[in-house]
Amino acid sequence: MPPRSCAFILTALIFLSTIPTVFAAATVSLNAMPMTQEADPGTTAEYTIVVNNDGENDITVSLSASNGPECTGYSSTVEQPQGAISPGDSVDVMLFVNLTAQPAESCDTTVNAVANEVGAVTDPTPGNAEVTVTTTAGEGSGGSTWGVELSTQHPEEKTWNGNDEEMTWPVVVKNTGQFNETINLEARDRDDDFGCDQVSGFQVDIEPSQVQLDSGDEEIVTFTVTGFENQDQALTACFLIEASVTNAGPGADEENTTDELELELEIPEIKDCSFTSSSVSVNAEPFGQTTARFTVKNEGNTDFWISISTAGSKNSWIQDIEPPNGELILGENHVFDVLVSPDNSASAGTVHSITIRVNEQGSSGSIICSSTLEVTVGQFHDGEITSTGIGDFKIEPGNSDSFPITIKNTGNGPDSFSVSISANEPAGWSYSFDPGDTGGSLNSISVEQGQTVNVNINVSVPLNALADEAVVYDLELIRNGEILDSDSIAVYADERHDIDIGVSITSQSGKDGATVSYPFTVTNTGNIADNYNLVVSKNSCTSSDGGNSDWDVRFFEDNGDTVEITMVNIPAQTTKNFLAKVTIDGGEKSQCRSTIQVLNTADQVNLQKTFNITTTSSNLIFRMNAFFDAPGDNPNQVEVTQAPGGSTEFIFWIQNDGVFYGNPQEDNALVTIRTLSGIEYELSINKNGVMYDGSESIPVPMKYVLRETSTGEFATNPDGEILEFSDMDEANNTWLAAGLVDTHEIMLYALEVKITLNIDEDAEDGSGGTVYIDVKSEHNAEYVKTLEVLVNIETIHDLKIEAVGSTTQNIEYPDNANFELRIYNDGNTNERVVVILSEGLRGWIPLIPDSDDLEFTLAPGEFRVIVVKVEPPESTLSDEFEFTVSVQPEDTSGMIGRKNIELKVIGEEDGGFLPSFSHISALSCITIAALSNLYFQRRRIDQN
Repeated sequence: MPPRSCAFILTALIFLSTIPTVFAAATVSLNAMPMTQEADPGTTAEYTIVVNNDGENDITVSLSASNGPECTGYSSTVEQPQGAISPGDSVDVMLFVNLTAQPAESCDTTVNAVANEVGAVTDPTPGNAEVTVTTTAGEGSGGSTWGVELSTQHPEEKTWNGNDEEMTWPVVVKNTGQFNETINLEARDRDDDFGCDQVSGFQVDIEPSQVQLDSGDEEIVTFTVTGFENQDQALTACFLIEASVTNAGPGADEENTTDELELELEIPEIKDCSFTSSSVSVNAEPFGQTTARFTVKNEGNTDFWISISTAGSKNSWIQDIEPPNGELILGENHVFDVLVSPDNSASAGTVHSITIRVNEQGSSGSIICSSTLEVTVGQFHDGEITSTGIGDFKIEPGNSDSFPITIKNTGNGPDSFSVSISANEPAGWSYSFDPGDTGGSLNSISVEQGQTVNVNINVSVPLNALADEAVVYDLELIRNGEILDSDSIAVYADERHDIDIGVSITSQSGKDGATVSYPFTVTNTGNIADNYNLVVSKNSCTSSDGGNSDWDVRFFEDNGDTVEITMVNIPAQTTKNFLAKVTIDGGEKSQCRSTIQVLNTADQVNLQKTFNITTTSSNLIFRMNAFFDAPGDNPNQVEVTQAPGGSTEFIFWIQNDGVFYGNPQEDNALVTIRTLSGIEYELSINKNGVMYDGSESIPVPMKYVLRETSTGEFATNPDGEILEFSDMDEANNTWLAAGLVDTHEIMLYALEVKITLNIDEDAEDGSGGTVYIDVKSEHNAEYVKTLEVLVNIETIHDLKIEAVGSTTQNIEYPDNANFELRIYNDGNTNERVVVILSEGLRGWIPLIPDSDDLEFTLAPGEFRVIVVKVEPPESTLSDEFEFTVSVQPEDTSGMIGRKNIELKVIGEEDGGFLPSFSHISALSCITIAALSNLYFQRRRIDQN
């Protein structure tokens, strides 16, 4: 066939292959065995016809047989397949070709098949197929004198399995003529038929290549194909074996003296591969990510798509494959990475194999080639720390206890750990670490793989430990600075319940119907909050008429709250102030003795305190007055501003101004300070040489004294004691007799109290509040005189600078000017002062000779004198130099807090008997000019 025809047919096939199949029509194919045979005249040739269902649905098939026009003396019949043929199945039927006594030399019989789908028909189009067999008449027939026939019992179409080095066919050579024949055999490639590829590299051979046969004899020769190692593509190779009778006489019909046998060999697509390495080894840390790279080579004869898979007991370690699939191209390598992350199930240093497989991508997914990933497991460090105690951990105050801790090595090898223990321990609590039997320490505890060791934490609790909240000990298991695990132990101090009370006033008096207050304190000296009952266990009262009746006693918190209470909760180690208020009910000079009980509800039998108070009905009024030494507009209030860390002090006075109807009574004053957080106070009271700090009651007599109006001092006797008078008349007599009318005044005695307030350094600038001073009589707690101190916490920077003398100085060159400057700190905080001078001009140089005067500290109210020197320029011309001296706080920025003073220096020439340089210069110029004029006049005269 011409090459152009082949190209046209190939193009047509490619075009047709692109047309999509719309319906799955009935598909049938036929095969015959054998394809040719010889039969003597008067006999029947039998052929097996194989009917194949190549479609997707059941089919029924109808067969017919027909002979060619050359078939004189031949007739044929074919059996019919029975029933439906399933998809992929086949049935065999028989074809019978009958020869008459005088048949033609040969006959081609064609069997036709018509197939129809049965069941759910998707396409009614019938399928068709045909196969042709050749029957040749034997001896005694009407055949030719010379004849040769080639056949094979093997399939004429074979497929190479990819492994065999050669492919063979046994070929039957038969003498179909009537005489002895010499037959030559030749084989060659055939590339001119449809479906055959042009090939090269194959070697073909027929052994033997010549045979001699008598009429009707046959011999088997072997056709061999080799050279498969040269084939790297899938193809269909076609071979032609030709037989020719060489001893036929001249004029013999070539059609009878030659025969051909066509054979086909398919080289299928071979999909094979190999790894460039049989294994790849990596060291991988557990739970880390390690990459192993593999390279695959295409060992087949076609490009094909692959996917990568893994297998093995540690297959779960594979986290990713990139790329997971791809095309394996001939002549190119395919590279992919395997990401492996071992877990901690394998011991450190052990090696584990994972199979890396290349699978054909598609429905089969068959394994084509494989390699091995060898993973050497690294050391994984991990552990657990657990507090193993059960229930609450409680320790009796003043004792110690030990609590167990387990440490487990959950890594994959022996390891060493350290333990961190931390806690916000109250004062007095402490802990220590006990390594137990490990032989280690807090910083080094060795544990084998998978093993657990026991250690302990020892906790000591002080006697005053509170039980309200647990102290939590945080435990951390550490290796090389990395926290592997943590746990905690909550330790409580065992509960201890207790009680204490404080009573400052046990007797008071008041008018009938009045209410008097008895302040008292209850302290929870235990280590946990408790409830306390306040009860009157006994009330013995007698009235002026001799009758008995209980007076009303009620309890209140001493915080201004008007809600009556009978029980109160007090936190551990805390004191609360209370009032027992008694209403007097019994007439003049009646009295009531009340017994007050305070009971801790945790154990009211053993934890209770009792005190007695006595209340008397009387017309006398006990009370105290208090006033400031120098108040503002409000006589009961002063205001002060202090910086954090500062302190201030002031004076207030206490007077006994009770109403005693001409019978003054001695009384004691109670002073209570209600301060603010961050402000501490101190009281200092000097009573005739006896010092009081306000923690106890202070005797304040109801006396009259003589006070010097200019100094505020009280008149004293020769021993230095203050002169005190029981009544005004006595004081007046002494005032007059001693001639003190012009210098002293008579006043009710007042006790001087000095209070100092200290501001914490950490107090917030800009904050503040009110400090209350409560003063009351020991015998009448109901009446309270309150003074207020308004405290402003604020830092005030206030520097001042002034000249000691004039701000202008006149000097004669080359004298220096010296200014004395006084710098004040009028602020309320210690100030680090920085002195700054403006720059000099025209040779004037201002400076501070003493370096200590450049920067120094001034306390509030202090001042410092510094000296500023000004050095004049070398010029003798009169000049004025003005400059600025500034002071500012070191801790402020920019111009904040800066204060300036302007200074001036006037410099003049020295006024001595010698003329100044300027005068000398002028005279010199005049003299030189005169001498020059005289010289030139003489020359002119000489020349004339």
